[in-house]
Amino acid sequence: MYGALDDYHKLLQEDDHRGASCATNGLHGEELLGFGDGFVEIEEVRRAGGVAVAVASDEVRRQGVKRLESATGWWRAGADVVIPDYRRPERIVRFLFAED
Repeated sequence: MYGALDDYHKLLQEDDHRGASCATNGLHGEELLGFGDGFVEIEEVRRAGGVAVAVASDEVRRQGVKRLESATGWWRAGADVVIPDYRRPERIVRFLFAED
């Protein structure tokens, strides 16, 4: 996955990276798990059939939440879950891969 680009529509027109990324790596959409804080990334992961995790971390302080008002946009973009940051990876993994 790549970070956000100013002209992401051009990238999508030139190279359908959703299909190319999955095909190149031998993945099907349901095998894709994406993390990010951008609406575009969330939409594209969902469009490919994957699970989208929105990350609300404060990138400057490296902990905590940067802005909860973005959560509405993440939900509209199709986020499956919103996490505050990466400090408790075992909880994230347990939640995402729970069998019950």
